[in-house]
Amino acid sequence: LDFAQLEVSNAPWLTSEIDPHVSSWAKAATKPSYSYDEITGTPTIPSVALTNETLYVNGWKTNVVTRYANGAVTLGIRIGTVGRFSVAEGLNTNASGEDAHAEGYCTIADGTAAHAEGYNSGAYGSNSHAEGFRTVANGTSAHAEGQSTIARGDSSHAAGCSACAAQHRSWCWQGVDTSTYYNSHGLGTFNINPVGGVDGFWIGETNFAQHVRNIAGSGGGGSAAPKRVAMFIIPVNEGLPFTYKGFELKCSTNNFSSAATESVRLQFYSQSEIADEGSGSTIDKMKLFACTSYWSDRDRRSYSPIGNTIDYGNDLYSVVALVDVSCLKRHPEGNGAWLSEDNEDLVWCYMRNTANDVEREELTTGPLWRPIAPAKWFRELPSWAR
Repeated sequence: LDFAQLEVSNAPWLTSEIDPHVSSWAKAATKPSYSYDEITGTPTIPSVALTNETLYVNGWKTNVVTRYANGAVTLGIRIGTVGRFSVAEGLNTNASGEDAHAEGYCTIADGTAAHAEGYNSGAYGSNSHAEGFRTVANGTSAHAEGQSTIARGDSSHAAGCSACAAQHRSWCWQGVDTSTYYNSHGLGTFNINPVGGVDGFWIGETNFAQHVRNIAGSGGGGSAAPKRVAMFIIPVNEGLPFTYKGFELKCSTNNFSSAATESVRLQFYSQSEIADEGSGSTIDKMKLFACTSYWSDRDRRSYSPIGNTIDYGNDLYSVVALVDVSCLKRHPEGNGAWLSEDNEDLVWCYMRNTANDVEREELTTGPLWRPIAPAKWFRELPSWAR
């Protein structure tokens, strides 16, 4: 409050400073300033030299701990420029960026607040992170992980093997073990390259290709889903006497050439197993249901599941065989659908087996193969057969 500015007549209080002990400079609107050297009676401040300090732990060279004048710390062997307030640990690591952190073997954290770890990885963008084996994060706030991945765009992410997130905000992952790079496809895109394409992308216990087929098959739009389960009705014993105890089912597109790859044989013997020729025994490639009595009191429309160790003796009338062709090892990966309903060159046939031999027209002739066609195709194993 400036009392001199008050214009009050006959006021009962003071309207100006009258204390003779207050200096004129203290009453001035602008106060004076002084340098430290003009002030007398100041204490003596000791000078401290900031130097690098190296400690050897247990005498080992690789256990070196170095504290630098710029606030940096090294645990191990550091190379290159020492970034302010950076930390380098491991062998031949380089934390040249300010506030950067490099660890592992031959890693470089060059960006401000960057972090590199693992083997020969480099984080060059500000706030970037590179980890794993020979990964590089160039973009600002980028992240590269895995093996030989590159996160080049700002805020990008590269993962897996030989993936390159080249554009800003892109995400790129490759599951194929290869040196050929899989690249992102534009700004902000999400890119994946699993083994097997859509068959290698799984949601829960079902791959994406099957999800698409299920949607198409349920009327959800798109093209019709491929049918992969063939149903055969095989007359093992057509009449008395019951002679045959099993069968073989075979398909081919090349006249059943033994050297051909497009050829599959499935077989069932009572008291034996189902087998897929050339790929080992399995009971998962055919689901079998048997009508096991010829007598008139038996409802021949009724079929029971067949186990792979049950001896049906001479009581096997006919068999319903469900074959999931996608489970056969000779079925090509992807959509290589030579084993499909749409392949007009695909031919099926079957042969019946006795206890000690195969069915022949005469004892001196070869096995008797009979042509057969699937009675029906399903997109997946029907619920009654699961």
